[in-house]
Amino acid sequence: MSWVPVCVRNRSVTRSVSLMKSWIGRPPDSLRRKLMIPSSSMSNSAIAGLSGGGGETLYVGLNHLDRFAWVCGFSSAIREHEFESNYGAPLADARGVNERLNLLWLGCGSEDHLYQVNLKLLDWLEAKGIHHVARLTGGGHDYHNW
Repeated sequence: MSWVPVCVRNRSVTRSVSLMKSWIGRPPDSLRRKLMIPSSSMSNSAIAGLSGGGGETLYVGLNHLDRFAWVCGFSSAIREHEFESNYGAPLADARGVNERLNLLWLGCGSEDHLYQVNLKLLDWLEAKGIHHVARLTGGGHDYHNW
């Protein structure tokens, strides 16, 4: 399975998403070749991210379902008022999305400051008929919840 690097520290979300988009579809560089086995198959391609990187992951992954079959957000920093504008069009055909995605996975702890907005995203996905797996646990914004 090939992975796309997600979180870029100390950059605006717009700049980080722009950088991630520039990585999509490019041949793996030497560092990525050393860290993973590259695959050209969409069914073997995943994107995952934590916090701000989780929000970026959902945006890039769900808007590029032709490239990623596995999309995972860990305590994703997202905005409810952007659900429809960020994910509405690519997720409009729930049946097609569900056939293409092997996994849409979201995890968040109940004490995380992002918990409520992640719950709202889960409700939104449910209303759209998009299959997903949620790992909702106790705890805050840390690795124990993912």
